Order: sequence, then C-alpha cells, then structure tokens
Amino acid sequence: ADSFKKSLEIMEYLNDSSQVTNILNLLGNIYRKTGEYDLALDYLMRSKTIKEDNNDITIGYTIFEISSIYRWQEDYSKALSYLKEAHTLAKQYGHSKLLANCLYHESLISINQKKYSQATKKIKKAISIAIEKGFSNNEAKYLDCLGIIHRLSKEYHLALKMSEESLSISRMLGDKHGIRKYMNSIAMVKEAMY
Repeated sequence: ADSFKKSLEIMEYLNDSSQVTNILNLLGNIYRKTGEYDLALDYLMRSKTIKEDNNDITIGYTIFEISSIYRWQEDYSKALSYLKEAHTLAKQYGHSKLLANCLYHESLISINQKKYSQATKKIKKAISIAIEKGFSNNEAKYLDCLGIIHRLSKEYHLALKMSEESLSISRMLGDKHGIRKYMNSIAMVKEAMY
C-alpha cells in the first residue's frame, strides 16, 4: 500500500484526477481485503467525491465498492442504499457487468436476510445479463449463487444442477479457482442431500 500512497501523492501533485481516483480505489480495495474497513471507506469516499466533481461516468464502480464494504460489515441497509445508486448508474451509463454484479450482491444480501424468492429474482436477472453479454466467468458465479439459494431452500436437485453448470463453465474456461469452488459447492449439496 505504501507504493500506492506515494503514487497517489505524485498524481495529486500533477492534478491527474483520473489516476488519483484509480489509486484511491486500489487503496480502498487493499484495505477492504485486509479488513481495515474504515480506511477502505475513507479512500473510496474520497474517490467518489472526486468522481462526482468531475462527472466521471465510472463513479458507479466506486459506489459499488463502497456497498461491498457495508455488505461485509453486515450493514445491509447502507449496502443496499449504495447498491441501488450503483445499479441506477450502471443502467444510465450502459455498464452491463456492473449492473449484473449489483444484482448479484443484492441477491447475496437477500440470501443473508433469508429472502430467497427476492434473491432468486435478482440472480436470475444477473444470469440473463451474463449470458447475453458473454460474461462466462460471472455466469458461473451467478449460477452457483442460484444453486446456494436452491440448497438453502432444500431444492437439492436444482442446487446440484446449478453447481454442476458452474463447474462445467469453469472447466471450459480453465478457471482452477472456480473449479475448486464449484466442486466444493457440489460436495455441500450432496452432503445436505443425505
């Protein structure tokens, strides 16, 4: 993070707002991954302010990252508020991948709140976007999410089908992380079945 902070100082000195917001977002993500949520929010909020001031059409991505932090902190009210804002901006600017990810995260929150019907509607929309736009890696992740909803709803055969489809896509893409993840999902479904 220190090298990014030095780069940030240089870009701020050069008044390069695009690079400043990129670095702020990177620092926000670094601190989110290390669990330092207050620092992450500080950097992301600074990025959001600069993007607002410059009418930057990528602001939705920063707002999405802010929502992710609140989701990790289980502050679902704030997370949903920021997700709805990112969702609206994604539609406005035609950012399909961001829109699908917003729907996915909205679905994850609904799962945590045990609102499975609502979660299903959101994730099915995300799946449709992923298929339409050819976001195969995301399609696998979204199908697995639908599988989790089915598993939690005790619809094990549908859950197994979704996890197997996710695994198939990951194999096709050569995504080793996805392969491990979806094999684990299949194991969890089979364990729940018996």
